Amino acid sequence: MPHAFAGDRCKWGSRKYIIASCDQSVKRTGVAYFDIFYSHRPDPHTPLEETMGALDTLVEQGKALYVVPADSRPAREWAAARVTSKSRAEKKRILSGLHDLARARGQTLAHMALAFILRHKGMVSAVMGATRPEQVAQNVAALATLDFSSDELGRIDTLTSR
Repeated sequence: MPHAFAGDRCKWGSRKYIIASCDQSVKRTGVAYFDIFYSHRPDPHTPLEETMGALDTLVEQGKALYVVPADSRPAREWAAARVTSKSRAEKKRILSGLHDLARARGQTLAHMALAFILRHKGMVSAVMGATRPEQVAQNVAALATLDFSSDELGRIDTLTSR
């Protein structure tokens, strides 16, 4: 992937680079926002607080629902704090609603999540956590039901909005 700004080649964790990279990716893929935005590599030249602040800005601006910071202990702790900020009851409500929707679509929640990601025409890949060959075959079966009705998309938005 080309760097967002030639002068920031060594600053992939900078606020400027992260936000510009997300903006360019949104434009290139044609989606309104990302369900998950990954920051793939730790940047030894940028303070972690700046990187975490930029990722938080992406969520606050609605450019990403969730962010995954580069692999570092403080970054993982920061990301975990964002998830744990929701009450147990809120997490259960969201997951239960999504599970019910997936079941109504004839899918597992994992397969619906995969279909949700792959339904975008600009999306060319998705990361799957398969450990057995049959799981890969099951995940491929999710491709049979990529279409979502406007009601289903509205329900997902309602369940997952802040």
